[in-house]
Amino acid sequence: LAQDIAAAPTPALGGRAPNGATLRLVVGVAMTSAEPEDPDKIINTLTADLESLRKAVRTRVHRRLHEDLAVGQTVKTFVIKSLATIVGWFTANTIVLFMHHLTNTFGIEDASMRSFVTYSIDAALCSLLVPFGMWGLERLRKRMTTQKKAQRASAKDAEDVKQVKEATKAEILDLSRTQVELALACLPALVAWALNDWAKSFVALFESTMWPQIFTAIALTIVVSISQLFPCFKTAMRQIKQKDPLQSLATQFKVLPKYAALATGYAWNEVFNYPVEHIQDQLNAPLFIFMIQVIYFIIITSVISGLQTLWSIRNTRLKKEEAKKADEQPTAQPESSQSSLDTVKDTVEDIGEDLLEMSSHIFLDSMQFVYAWAVSDTANSLFFTFLLGCTGPTSCGYPTNFAFAILVTVLFSYTAATLNTDHRQSAWNYAAANLIVSSCSLCCGWAWANFCKTAINSALQIDMGAAVEIIWLVALVFVWGTISLTYHRYEIERAAWMRKLKEDAVGHGIEQALMEKHHSSFKI
Repeated sequence: LAQDIAAAPTPALGGRAPNGATLRLVVGVAMTSAEPEDPDKIINTLTADLESLRKAVRTRVHRRLHEDLAVGQTVKTFVIKSLATIVGWFTANTIVLFMHHLTNTFGIEDASMRSFVTYSIDAALCSLLVPFGMWGLERLRKRMTTQKKAQRASAKDAEDVKQVKEATKAEILDLSRTQVELALACLPALVAWALNDWAKSFVALFESTMWPQIFTAIALTIVVSISQLFPCFKTAMRQIKQKDPLQSLATQFKVLPKYAALATGYAWNEVFNYPVEHIQDQLNAPLFIFMIQVIYFIIITSVISGLQTLWSIRNTRLKKEEAKKADEQPTAQPESSQSSLDTVKDTVEDIGEDLLEMSSHIFLDSMQFVYAWAVSDTANSLFFTFLLGCTGPTSCGYPTNFAFAILVTVLFSYTAATLNTDHRQSAWNYAAANLIVSSCSLCCGWAWANFCKTAINSALQIDMGAAVEIIWLVALVFVWGTISLTYHRYEIERAAWMRKLKEDAVGHGIEQALMEKHHSSFKI
């Protein structure tokens, strides 16, 4: 108790933690200043002070455990998104290489059109097969979870002779479960990359002007918005978020439009980045190229943060107005005298408002990818263009890309783990902090993707006789195995860390509060 008291800041000491000498001084002053003939008053005063110190200790420990749990969840999201970005990109590129063999037999002479047909087939194939994979893996994960619970229940009554076998089975089951979880995260990334490559090949069909890019971005936004306005999409999304056991194969097909966010973000990024690239093409000095990129990054950060802040304020105001109207008019009777023409007009107006609302929402969601590309381009411009004099990541060797990927991983993982958005007083700063956290995992995944691409290109230059498709396929198997073992090791360490936090919570008598707020985090 003395150690807990010594570590707790108290209002009586100006927010400072009392040390042993301070405690003895406080107790001594209370003992000497009190009346000798009133010992009950001394005891009551010391008891109240001790209770205040206990509350301060519990508050401090409770806050620290909540912050640790939040950090753990943020780091897990960072890890799974980074790994899914790498594997999804690698798998999509490998599939496209085999698709090129098929489209080369079509007799299409125009290279841009042949590439567009290739990526169209790739996007259609991924959109068709990924829902089957998601549905099967979800059912497999549920079965593995049930088996793990049964193993835990039987492990308590297991004999000493069977402990080795039970531990081996549990380890194999944990390894399989982590692989299923990783595959469930990578399959949506595969569809996202396929749709992104399709959008890129579609833009390449036109001349290098800004208007086709604007048309593509607006068309993608409208199409995705219309697809997400259907009730079936909203119902399927609600079932997935609530982990409804009645999810079917059709549910996975209904949520396919949400995977087009990366393609929409790429289209808008091409629009915003077009003048920047045009200006940079007129310059030769790496310093000036880097300065233009930094100016663009500052402008796009301010614009996106401002748009998200205004959108958040607008949604808050609309919710308050709707609640106020519901209180003032609890029962609204329909107008029976309204003509059919007026009904159709009102319906069209409602559909138009819903479409505008959804389009604005899709546009703001795509801005997160625009910001992530801005962060990645700025980091690449600083490291490769300004410091090393390269034109980009792929023009430098794979050792340089490896060093850059390591640097980005360390820096962005630390940023994602330490950047706290809970105590932001300004809505603008809160939006900016959320953008930084969401972009860290994507930038890390893109950095490792560039390293993989340069490493494979270097290997192909050395072994000229090797088939490109076979090299990419072997590299895909190697990358998938490495990432799978890395993620499994991370899950083991995370489980141990979460158990420690739970033991700390039990020791301070606050386990129930933590379980209520972070229920999913304790499912180890």
